[in-house]
Amino acid sequence: MLKKIILHIGTEKTGTTSIQEFLNLNRVALRDKGFLAPNSGGERHQSTFALIGFDGTTAFAKKRKLASLTQRKLLQSRLKRAFTKEVKEFSKYGDTAIISSEWFHSKVVRKSEMEVILKFLSPFAKQFEVVCYLREQSALANSRYSTGILHGINLPFDEFIAGCVKETPYYNHAKTLRLWQEGVPQSSMHTRIYEKQSFAGGALISDFADVTGIKWDDTLNLPPAMNSSLSENGMAIIRALLSCIERRHINYALWTKLRDGLRGSCTLISEATYHKIHQDFAASNEQVRQTYFPERDVLFAVRENFMTQPINLEEKVEYFTDVIATELEHHAHKMTEALVDRLITLGATQTPPSNP
Repeated sequence: MLKKIILHIGTEKTGTTSIQEFLNLNRVALRDKGFLAPNSGGERHQSTFALIGFDGTTAFAKKRKLASLTQRKLLQSRLKRAFTKEVKEFSKYGDTAIISSEWFHSKVVRKSEMEVILKFLSPFAKQFEVVCYLREQSALANSRYSTGILHGINLPFDEFIAGCVKETPYYNHAKTLRLWQEGVPQSSMHTRIYEKQSFAGGALISDFADVTGIKWDDTLNLPPAMNSSLSENGMAIIRALLSCIERRHINYALWTKLRDGLRGSCTLISEATYHKIHQDFAASNEQVRQTYFPERDVLFAVRENFMTQPINLEEKVEYFTDVIATELEHHAHKMTEALVDRLITLGATQTPPSNP
């Protein structure tokens, strides 16, 4: 039996992929330090530990074929066997496991789901701790939109950002923390602000090591930089492309090359939208500050710099849709490496759509 299981619950868009890559990359070194980084729930993203909590009523659960109790029990049984084996083999090295999945934040939104997860894990450990990074809501939504485009979201940003309200659990940090505090004592809830100046050692990975008790030395390796965001042109190109050709008709190698070639950063939040979101979450963020960050004057520093000229992403989507439709005709309506290279080149240009 383990002494402790640390659940890293995200939140999403706070470097979770980098943390999971760190755990995966250093699995043996961490084992020798007394920490189990399991792969029974997934090689990197330990999503299965979140999936076992689903009650089967959501569209996501049905998509994952977890609608019936039989299906969910089978998943739990498989995970129990695999995790039991890992814990048994690890027992001679240490007594702490770290399970990382941002789905603990984004998919587990009901008390009943959280309780199923903790009940499943309770035979394996005497106590639980939760690590959670928090990001200012407008920045969280901006990053989520960029990632969502890669997964097929084709909404104008104004429509997407309308969902960033305190009633949406995904963005309401107070609700997320209250949910997990129902099962884990507040003293075992380790909350951090997702900003460089707040990180121990000035970096996310060093901060994660600090909060989980991992002693840093030269046996540990840093993961490569992992940026999942798209540039301004990248967002427009991917949206335009997926309106012209279905994702399933683009092979993985070409998709990966295109995605990586269009990486970058882009802030779509206007000053007016930022202040609206800031005001909407003012009360709930203040609750979080008082409970978890009493030493801070505010939970998130107030943003002061904004674009003087708002980005008109829809104009770019329209422009690139015409370009891509023409290019696809020249490539027999198939994605080719030459077309991917052409789109990456287009993405690197800063020419406005009105002057192609």
